[in-house]
Amino acid sequence: MKTRVQKVTGESSGQFSQVPRLFGRLLWGGFMMAVVASLCPARAERRPEAGSVAALSGLKEVAQVTRDVHGIAHIQAGNEHDLFFLQGYVHAQDRLFQMDILRRLGSGTLAELLGEGALPTDVQLRAIGLRRAAERTLPVLSVRAQAALGAYAEGVNAFVAANPLPPEFGELELTQFQPWTALDSVTVARLIAFDRSFDVDIDPTVTFLTYQHAGQALGFDGAALYQEDLFRAAPFDSASTVPDASVPAAASCATPIAKGHGPGGHHRVPAGAGNLHPATLKLCRDYLAEIKGLPAFEGIRHREKRPGSNGWAVSGSHTTGGRPLLANDTHLPLGVPSTLYPIHLQAGPLNVTGHSFAGVPFVILGHNQHISWGATTHYLDVTDTFQEQVVPDATSPSGLSTVYQGQLEHVLPVPEIFRKNNFDGVPDDLSVVPPGGAIPPVTLIVPRRNDGPIVKLDAANGTALSIQYTGFSPTRELDTFLIWNEAKNLADFRRGLQFFNVGSLNLVYSDVHGNIAHFTSGDMPIREDLQAGVVNGLPPYFIRSGSGGNEWLALRHPQPNQAATNPGARRPGGRRDACPTIARFMERASLVL
Repeated sequence: MKTRVQKVTGESSGQFSQVPRLFGRLLWGGFMMAVVASLCPARAERRPEAGSVAALSGLKEVAQVTRDVHGIAHIQAGNEHDLFFLQGYVHAQDRLFQMDILRRLGSGTLAELLGEGALPTDVQLRAIGLRRAAERTLPVLSVRAQAALGAYAEGVNAFVAANPLPPEFGELELTQFQPWTALDSVTVARLIAFDRSFDVDIDPTVTFLTYQHAGQALGFDGAALYQEDLFRAAPFDSASTVPDASVPAAASCATPIAKGHGPGGHHRVPAGAGNLHPATLKLCRDYLAEIKGLPAFEGIRHREKRPGSNGWAVSGSHTTGGRPLLANDTHLPLGVPSTLYPIHLQAGPLNVTGHSFAGVPFVILGHNQHISWGATTHYLDVTDTFQEQVVPDATSPSGLSTVYQGQLEHVLPVPEIFRKNNFDGVPDDLSVVPPGGAIPPVTLIVPRRNDGPIVKLDAANGTALSIQYTGFSPTRELDTFLIWNEAKNLADFRRGLQFFNVGSLNLVYSDVHGNIAHFTSGDMPIREDLQAGVVNGLPPYFIRSGSGGNEWLALRHPQPNQAATNPGARRPGGRRDACPTIARFMERASLVL
């Protein structure tokens, strides 16, 4: 049915005065995409004047979008379908080109938009398989979350149906927009989590092996030099601001150091550990050469260069009004357009304000009338790279199998078709890029690696690099955000937290009941050797052997969270509420009690 939607707006805050043509830069988070070179005037979209009323097909009841003086959308709807429909609509109104970039980046189809220069990025991200992970995720989400994703997609497509495409598409010789789907939103969400949690262990392995080989040639212990000179580690320190580390009870929470660790408690890698094939170093260097300079991998390769974020909360006992205070600075890059999209959503009991991501429904960081929450990234090691032994196998669908504990396990092929935008003056002229050279006909999957890919193969030496990542699993972070958007108390927040599997966040929390809390979130791999108190070969920040002894054990769902709830409060008998070693997974977060 057609329902009237009142839009009270000023001039568009999303107009462009100039549009890049072939090599400018589009920023999103840590990703910097080459787009175009010559500049030309843009066609500025105009929203309806203040107080105007427009008919919008697809809504079930009367709903309203009000734009404040800052251009921020405040959406009021009578039901959740209309609420998320309109969130999709306003996201598309302001960020449609950014949304298309993000879904294509995550899907490995960016060259269909930006042309041949984006093919190297497509090849690598198609191999990583974020869209494959999204396909696994969508069916496991709650019925309510799936309905919200569907309504959001309807809203995006309603905007596209009723309005000209943003000028960037015309400059790229495109007149058609592939309809938005719920799967696109899940892909964008997985892309954002990937950027904040994924890493490869290849750079440190190359450096470590180089030190080893130099030591063997020149007569010194290269492994020891690496660990003393370049990668010196210290044991966990119980000193923490969550809670006060001066409390004697901290000693009872200490984690014993396993025997066999080196001075200071950290694991000392012996010379010759890991049993890596001599061809592995070349595979590593070749892979690094392929991803070097690709914006999507820069932050992943160099996590040590990332800035820290901040989140803190102050107990109501320290405030004049008696209510807690919470502040959060995510320290995300200042891209154009921004990574975050501020918005207010209201329908029935759901009344939440904060930041969303263009392409994804819900508020990701913010507050409602009962609770507030913020987040910083913490870098749990949720990715392992494995050296695989690969042999020909006529019974395997790919003709190849890996060897695990002496047994053959099939490598599975996923057919790939790559396309590119031709930029030949003909609108919407895309062509298939034939396989060959850097364009693979298939992605090779190792089921044992959480259906992770082989990213580099040396068939002649029977050696390959595969990647295992918690983000390859079907996960439910979008259910988490939906629960938090209408949470009334700490118990509701905890209930949502159990579904937060991928993204690895520190979370700070406060509520109108006077509670403050800190949580760490995300599934942490349980590695069989570390769980047994030993390190089999190289530790997991290097490439590990895929032939056995370094496997991930089954995750427990939900995993116990590191948490501090009202950590200054004393329980009967003087016991404090949380263990100070929680700080081991923090980036920068604190609670003032």
